[in-house]
Amino acid sequence: MGCPSFKPIAVSSLSSAREMEAAIASRTGNVGRAEEFVKATFGPETLKFMTDLRDRVQGTPSLMLARQIAKPEMRHAALYLTAKSLGYKLVTLEWTTDFLQMDANGYKRYCVDVPFCYVGNKSDLVARHVNLIKGTAAAAIPDCRVKLCDIEVPASAVAILKAHMGRSMCPLLAAFLEERNYGLQELHSLLRSHIEGTDQTVADASAFGEMAIAGLTKLRSRVPGLGAVSYQTDGSKPCRPGGEVMYVLLFALQNVAPNLVLAESDWNKDDEKLRRRYETVVDFLVANGLNAPLQFIMPSLHESLKEPIRGTSVQLDRVVPAKSGICGLARLEPSGELSTTFLESGKSILNALKAAKA
Repeated sequence: MGCPSFKPIAVSSLSSAREMEAAIASRTGNVGRAEEFVKATFGPETLKFMTDLRDRVQGTPSLMLARQIAKPEMRHAALYLTAKSLGYKLVTLEWTTDFLQMDANGYKRYCVDVPFCYVGNKSDLVARHVNLIKGTAAAAIPDCRVKLCDIEVPASAVAILKAHMGRSMCPLLAAFLEERNYGLQELHSLLRSHIEGTDQTVADASAFGEMAIAGLTKLRSRVPGLGAVSYQTDGSKPCRPGGEVMYVLLFALQNVAPNLVLAESDWNKDDEKLRRRYETVVDFLVANGLNAPLQFIMPSLHESLKEPIRGTSVQLDRVVPAKSGICGLARLEPSGELSTTFLESGKSILNALKAAKA
């Protein structure tokens, strides 16, 4: 038997700033319908979260990224710089009630086993992994059922990070760290503010998701994937929505706040399950008078820039540029093409790292 053939997910990616702004403008007339849908389906509390987030970005075109924790990794930093250079905003949704996974290739592993990137003595890019939970029970368990928001970085691990930063990475960044315990989210927020900048919006999507599931349950609404929602062991409280329900929630948010454009690295186009999930949700929203999501598919920095990094197997997109104010030091001329601007943002960050070393 031959290998099964997969139909690619039909995702339309915005290609230019002009196209993005025109698409946003064309959807503003449907906001009222979107608000009615969200209120009737998820409840007034969920709608308030969405409208409050819309108010926070004040109608400015914004690139929106969904992450477990908003780490200042290269992909996040490049998207931040892309938004900033075009006069847009960056909105990051944090799903911090996700559970840590320490398996070898898990994305969530790099929330605690962080590959910090810097320029070495040979003027090449080097990465050093620093385990932020070293010495804790969670560090040794491949699938420890600990929520990311409950993880504490011990002072001993912070001291190790400070020492590495002060010796080979960035003494100024090291100076911002106190030798004390930090919440994992708190530490990443501190690093992000000094590496990227403070002019960005981060929203607690975990509470948003729980609120939406509670509303669905109370209103007895029917949406795709509702049967797969899991609850805490005592059945009292819903966990984070997954699958179709999360897509419904994210894409409905983009209808209530049409200036939010979802940034995705890819849609796993060879995955039949994800294709069906995506198409089911889009068909459901369109049938209810809403629009398919506006999206910008981020090209791979690793594949496009082809910068080797010594000391890690992690791709360029996931390493953290360990230099205070690096996004402020980066220089680029924004292009009208979104992908070009994104790649130039990543390149300018790497160039700034090298220039700072020299």
